Amino acid sequence: PASLIHPTAFVARDARLEPGCQVMANASVGVDVQLGLETIVNTNASVDHECRLGAGVHVGPGATLAGCVEVADYAMIGAGAVLLPRIRVGRSAIVGAGAVVIEDVADEVTVVGNPARALRARAA
Repeated sequence: PASLIHPTAFVARDARLEPGCQVMANASVGVDVQLGLETIVNTNASVDHECRLGAGVHVGPGATLAGCVEVADYAMIGAGAVLLPRIRVGRSAIVGAGAVVIEDVADEVTVVGNPARALRARAA
């Protein structure tokens, strides 16, 4: 699948986007960022330096990943969420809208609030 980058988005020259990525209006993808297959960086979102996002990740509108953040496959970062530097978000995890993530999020866990706390783990 083709990647789509809105004309108002910023993507650093050395960012690596796998096929099928979408970078929406006014979004920013910083230096040495890696976006996995079919990842979406939504409107006004910021993925700062050295972040690594897996396949199928969705970064919601206005979310901020503040550098050196790792997001595993199929995770979802809600609108307006903030992830501090050096955070890891696990596979299929959900970060709620407006959450402020100050520590790692395990696989398949939903976190909400400021600071973000686990809401529930999804049943297998």
